[in-house]
Amino acid sequence: MSSVRLGRGGIMAVVEPGLLAISVAVLGVLLVAPVPARAQLRWTAGPEVSWSEARRIGLGGRLDAPLTAEIRAYLQGAYYFPDTSALVEPEAEADRKRIALNLNVVREPVRWRGWFYLGAGLSWEWRSLDVAFLGVEEGISTSDWAVNALVGLRRPGPGWVPHVEVKRELWRLGLWVVTAGASVPIG
Repeated sequence: MSSVRLGRGGIMAVVEPGLLAISVAVLGVLLVAPVPARAQLRWTAGPEVSWSEARRIGLGGRLDAPLTAEIRAYLQGAYYFPDTSALVEPEAEADRKRIALNLNVVREPVRWRGWFYLGAGLSWEWRSLDVAFLGVEEGISTSDWAVNALVGLRRPGPGWVPHVEVKRELWRLGLWVVTAGASVPIG
């Protein structure tokens, strides 16, 4: 195991070298795959709702771009509304924020077109907690990275493209995140 640490509030993670090398290699191969003709590209964008036990409910969006007939890349972002009631005394005020960004590459086999996809990606998360108690305010914020593995269902059509996926962060807290949304073609 090796440790990656950069500056205050920067990258702080423990990574298995083999897992990191495989993830980088897979993402590299998928990103340099030949891109289909412009007429075959169908970018989509739309809103999403996410949930995880640690983060609670999140609202965000997704931008989805096909790279080949079977491979797509997408960027997700979400602002989470975590519960602060269990963190502090009733007399204290707490403000907790979480923002997560994901860059995922997924494979949707042609024979399963419109139903099933699987993939991997990178997740970045920023969190902060501000507490005010008896006139004293304290705050802390941090951010870190994780590798994701995911599986999902989506139904492409002429209009809205609904999807639901389950994502597992492979290190950090090992969170499961469930996301649902719908996208519409753009461009």
